[in-house]
Amino acid sequence: MVMAEKKVKAVSDWPTPKTVRDVQCFLGFAIFYRRFIKHFSQTVAPITKLLRKKEKFVWSPEADQAFSTLKEAFSTAPVLTHPDVDRPFIVEADASDVAIGAVLSQRSKDTGQLHPVVYMSRRLNKAEQNYGIAEKELLAIRDAFKEWRHHLLGAK
Repeated sequence: MVMAEKKVKAVSDWPTPKTVRDVQCFLGFAIFYRRFIKHFSQTVAPITKLLRKKEKFVWSPEADQAFSTLKEAFSTAPVLTHPDVDRPFIVEADASDVAIGAVLSQRSKDTGQLHPVVYMSRRLNKAEQNYGIAEKELLAIRDAFKEWRHHLLGAK
């Protein structure tokens, strides 16, 4: 599975947001395709920070870097493979200070190379940000298993 070329072009041509509404429009579009982007939530964190009601809208260098990184990720996103229930799945999880993520992969029958089936990521809430790294990574594994339950139940 790949993102439609028209959608990739739309993201690459997207102008830098100037208002909260611009950020909301961009994120609304980008979030729909988050399963194609590794570490989506961590990458987009400086942009989502601009949506806080108590903060004045200031497009920071961090937001600009995140915007550029996200646009690049859309144009270089890996091709997702269709899940094959007859082959084992591999779940890899990771955590940072602000987000958790995971990838569900399978090895190719021909080459044995790992290919992503789907990505998952989300921001941590305030309480979860206080967890130790081991707890954050376990949280990522738990969320991945909940998200991909339909793939993993009964799988090898």
